[in-house]
Amino acid sequence: MKTPFRKRTINLILASTIALTPFAANLAFAPNTAHADSGMELVTSHNEIFEKLTASDIADIKVSYSNISKVNFNSILGTSLIKKIDTKTAPGTAIKLATDFVKLQYMSNSIDFHTALDAFKSNYSDEFTKIFDGKLSIDQALSLSSAFEENLKVQLVESFLQKKNLSFDQIIKAAVDSTLADARFVQFDGILSQKLGISVANVLTMKKNVDAIVDPTKMASAAFSSGLIRSKGGDIFGASTYTLGSTSPSYSLKVDLGFGLMDYTNYLKWNTNNTSIATLTTGNKLVAKKTGKVKVVGSYLNQPIITKEITINPDKTAPAIPTVNPVDDNDKEITGKAEAGSTITIKNGKTTVAIGKTASNGTFRISIKAAQKAGSTLTVTAKDAAGNESKARSIKVLDKTAPATPSVYSIDNNDTTIKGKAEAYSYITIKNGKTTIATGKTSSNGTFSIKIKAQKAGSTIYVTAKDAAGNVSTAKSTKVLDRIAPAKPRVNYVYSNDKVIRGTAEAASTITIKKGSKVLATGKVSSKGNFSVKITAQKKGTVLSITAKDSSKNISSPRVIKVIGKR
Repeated sequence: MKTPFRKRTINLILASTIALTPFAANLAFAPNTAHADSGMELVTSHNEIFEKLTASDIADIKVSYSNISKVNFNSILGTSLIKKIDTKTAPGTAIKLATDFVKLQYMSNSIDFHTALDAFKSNYSDEFTKIFDGKLSIDQALSLSSAFEENLKVQLVESFLQKKNLSFDQIIKAAVDSTLADARFVQFDGILSQKLGISVANVLTMKKNVDAIVDPTKMASAAFSSGLIRSKGGDIFGASTYTLGSTSPSYSLKVDLGFGLMDYTNYLKWNTNNTSIATLTTGNKLVAKKTGKVKVVGSYLNQPIITKEITINPDKTAPAIPTVNPVDDNDKEITGKAEAGSTITIKNGKTTVAIGKTASNGTFRISIKAAQKAGSTLTVTAKDAAGNESKARSIKVLDKTAPATPSVYSIDNNDTTIKGKAEAYSYITIKNGKTTIATGKTSSNGTFSIKIKAQKAGSTIYVTAKDAAGNVSTAKSTKVLDRIAPAKPRVNYVYSNDKVIRGTAEAASTITIKKGSKVLATGKVSSKGNFSVKITAQKKGTVLSITAKDSSKNISSPRVIKVIGKR
């Protein structure tokens, strides 16, 4: 029965965690593949993988290879196992065999791998015969390894497709059980137990302990996995370089089996190998923290199967000049837009008045210490996380504050000049009611003196000041005072027997009649200007003085008359 396409495809990807990786070659005497006369197809397949290793992959493998010297095989194998092997062969054989086996798994090119594999078989073929008394040859062990790897592959695919959520250890155990149940290998576990006193499970534990020292970050495992995936047209897609401050790239895994790229991004867990340099967030987006090299890692069952090296370059590009909304002398905050996440500095001359940050969409709203003086120049700059600072945006503080209400000296109906004080260099408008009667300008010290026509007493004058920005003050209102005395009253003849003095004068004024300094009588002038004031009859020849006083207490010149004889 033909394997379904989807299963074959995932089989290919998941094979990266087993057939070549140090982590998954879990039998003690099983190298990465069985290089026997009948196994050349697998060797050819491995050669394709080696050809696809990147320089970064090879560097990871070599680091792990160098770590082999850190392994204490005495502790890993144990005194009992070492003694059993060395007794049947020669002193030091157990340690040397284990070391060479581990080295075999960390070859980074096909020539070294081929050579090491042949040497391993040649060097230890006789040893296997001695160790297992001819009941397990090295070729049989390699065949067992290949069978185990195939079973492990099947278990991984089944777990993956059916979402069993099994742990990697559970999958390995299932692969071991199914391998040792095979008629060809059913006796192998018993042979290990009989000849060395260990089981396959013991071997797996030893292998894990070695891997924890040799490849603690599993980067070498991922390097081999990457080679396998790339040999079949697969790769992590996304930027290889990233500049701090630019748009964050996202990453995905795609594989081409000759049917076009298929996306397996969501089958993996994504992270980086150095979170101090960069992390991956939702959507596999890179969040860079500083410059350097970091690897994006795609893992399945917490085992890395492919990586991509990213170079994070420093940000040498200054942010664009900020845009700043108009600022006036009433504002207590400044708003605008600049590079997202940048630091905004606002200065008045050399004095910093505020510092703040832009939001993720680049907008900023920054409170300032105090409203700034109209006409002053503010400079606004943006500095990104890398310390690059934009050119400054200069902006004049607009004048939106109206001048103070002018002060105006008193005005009377004699005045032909209005004087007062207002904002320096402001424009003065003088109105009588709604009618403009004069305009002018204040001096540098704010004083003004503006000519007008004399205004009628009692009328209301309004004076406003407008600054250069067009802001108009509230109006100062003032009444025109009455400083003009009434005209001399006109008085009818007064006879010695008259008890009433009649005449005309300014309407509503008060009439005062005196004889010398003595007031004889007072009275009011009617609205039509007539008056009739009672007095006692005066002797012929008496001189009377008659004045009119208006409501502003202005007194007319006196009208002097002489009392004549009887009528």
